[in-house]
Amino acid sequence: MIDNADKVLNIKFLQSHLKENYILQEVLSQHSELSRFNNTSINTIRVLTWLSPVTGKVEILHCILRVGARGQHVDNSRSGGYAIGVKPDGLLNQFATNKYGKKFTEVNEINLLQKHILPLFDKIKNKAKEISSKYCHFHLLGLDMMVDENQTIRCIEINIIGNEINFYQLNNGPLFGEYTNEVIDYCAEKQQHLFRSFTL
Repeated sequence: MIDNADKVLNIKFLQSHLKENYILQEVLSQHSELSRFNNTSINTIRVLTWLSPVTGKVEILHCILRVGARGQHVDNSRSGGYAIGVKPDGLLNQFATNKYGKKFTEVNEINLLQKHILPLFDKIKNKAKEISSKYCHFHLLGLDMMVDENQTIRCIEINIIGNEINFYQLNNGPLFGEYTNEVIDYCAEKQQHLFRSFTL
């Protein structure tokens, strides 16, 4: 791989610039249904989970399909990507948003006014819940999930901070939805602890 400055990305380059501080990950190929949105990036499904302090169960607050801009290698909004809200049954919203909140009914020549359903959506949600349940010290997690070419559900990344709130709310509505009062009560109960944690 060669960047704009004609630097070749290989083991020698990594060792000279990063010594031993790097990780190599196998190249993943995504499910054909996701690839058609943009085949140059892995288009991830961001699943925002909430570990309820009331029930002790992991709940799914939001699911967003993140789609890379045509030709981009990443699907995030900073690189021109799009966010498309996903309904609980896996049906995509009929619009996407960019990082500025602008709405689009077409993404990379895919008409969102037509019906689009994510493949293996129940399995994606179940795997996200399973993973989140192992992180008992974090109430809010953003998991970047994908479906590979063999229909295997994979977790690419877990975001414990920097989850943003914009694209969830622009595409799906209030961040905590039916759990809003639960979150308010939890924060009120832990107010002094939270205050000390973020001000020291």
